[in-house]
Amino acid sequence: MSNSTIRRFGKEDFPAAAALLSLIWSESVTAKQLQDEEESIPPGQLHYDEEGRLMGWDRPKWVAVSGEGEVIGYAIAWRAPWNEPGNLHVTLVVRPDERGRGAGRALSREVREWAGQVKASRLVCYMRENDVESLVFAERRGYLVERHTFESVLDLSSFTDQALLPCIRSAEATGISFVTLKGEPGEAQERKLHELYKITHQDIPGYNEDFPWFEEWRKWSINLPGVRPEYVHIAKDGDRYVGVVTLQQNEQTQAMYHQFRCAARV
Repeated sequence: MSNSTIRRFGKEDFPAAAALLSLIWSESVTAKQLQDEEESIPPGQLHYDEEGRLMGWDRPKWVAVSGEGEVIGYAIAWRAPWNEPGNLHVTLVVRPDERGRGAGRALSREVREWAGQVKASRLVCYMRENDVESLVFAERRGYLVERHTFESVLDLSSFTDQALLPCIRSAEATGISFVTLKGEPGEAQERKLHELYKITHQDIPGYNEDFPWFEEWRKWSINLPGVRPEYVHIAKDGDRYVGVVTLQQNEQTQAMYHQFRCAARV
């Protein structure tokens, strides 16, 4: 068994949190990125709707510390104002060589105790389906599989886009044009993009949340680190925005991540 202790997260823990999260996220993250994100979010303010369901936002964090003083585990429980009432999102990760020794259980207890204190009704987490140990850990604590999401990776070094070129020409022949946000700058165009994001989110299976208002959407979509106006590719039908692919570059790996992709219904 682990002799780890649990404490609240401090600013000195960003490097350890980044290293742990990089083990489970599709793209690695830096301590600075985590800290910059944290500093962009105002202090939490939770409240309850007329049915007594949890609303507002907050993001408490904890770390598991070994007897040698090393951070070996990290957990965060968070919600945004537009999340479904009552929901809390949870991320919990323990260093691989310390798993199965109690740190994860202790972090999970801390999260559940806090969730109970704020009267959350549902905890939501994501994990890879080939991470058998994590799946078993979650199922033992009452989590149920709700949905599967899919990740695709394209190796650009061996990819040729020749097969896709006729698709572009076919779309253009129907009157669709392709631009980037760099070529169409300004708040009016960004608001059109915000509306496209908003209406197409309703097509995501299981999506039943509110959608961020313009300023928050802008901060968490097109103003994210690694997202540039030239990385926001827009399909237009006349003046109407009907599709978008927003790419986000990871400076560490030079990978391009599909931050969002959608097409409006006809």
